[in-house]
Amino acid sequence: MDHQYAGGKYVMQSEGSDTLSQSVKANKPLVGKDIVTWFAAGFHHIPRIEDWPVISTEWKTIHIEPHNVFAHNPALTIAK
Repeated sequence: MDHQYAGGKYVMQSEGSDTLSQSVKANKPLVGKDIVTWFAAGFHHIPRIEDWPVISTEWKTIHIEPHNVFAHNPALTIAK
């Protein structure tokens, strides 16, 4: 399976054998492997009177951060 695309290499023509769901069903171990994530978002712009004749730039950002990596806060062991 080509892990570059979650929906298969040719999403609209995939019969489902090359999708992320099939890879998950294989239940392969993840130790020592690179973890790949897919993020997809859609942003809908509702036009305003102020947008005409020039639409201003609208910036959208995403932050990918670890969550609960440590059992406790490692800073607590720093001597004062």
